[in-house]
Amino acid sequence: MSLPIPNLDDKTFSDLVEEAKKWIPIYAPEWTDHNVHDPGITLIELFAWLAEMQLYRLNTITEKNKLKFLKLLGVTPKPATAAKADVTFTLNTNSVLVPARTKVAATDTETGEDIVFETDRDIHVVPVKLARIISQGMEEIRDCTEANMLDEHFYHAFGGSAEEGSILYLGFDQPFPANEKIDFMVYLYESDLIERGKHGDE
Repeated sequence: MSLPIPNLDDKTFSDLVEEAKKWIPIYAPEWTDHNVHDPGITLIELFAWLAEMQLYRLNTITEKNKLKFLKLLGVTPKPATAAKADVTFTLNTNSVLVPARTKVAATDTETGEDIVFETDRDIHVVPVKLARIISQGMEEIRDCTEANMLDEHFYHAFGGSAEEGSILYLGFDQPFPANEKIDFMVYLYESDLIERGKHGDE
């Protein structure tokens, strides 16, 4: 349960002006013209505007304050890190070693400028293509090859109700080179996952 946060900005410009006007008969009874054309009322409105701005600032926690409070709790921001992106290499010949720190560029569609990235490790790129995907569940066997090629289309890798013993077969158009480590990247569809449980009023 979170602590209640008091609202310090609880008076509007009009509230401040009317409150100041109520003190006029007490401190300046000879001041009887309280209309907006009166210079004194102009000064009241000016100071009411300044007071309203001060109340707003007092009621606002700045980014600097947030960082200071988090520091008191032992929480510090993560240091700045380089942006990361997935890069696809396509070959028509034999396998190639792409060494770490190889520069690749992508064009920014808005500015037209090149954004340069570097590979963070050695990569063995092989001219092997995924040719067939077969999903074997407990009750059915499905060919998911075409579904895998469609954009914004997803499928159950281990059948509609994945159980122990379900299998996903990946078939390639040629054997992989021997004695080379092969990495696969899989994109998971998680948009329709059940939301986590909530506690109290969170």
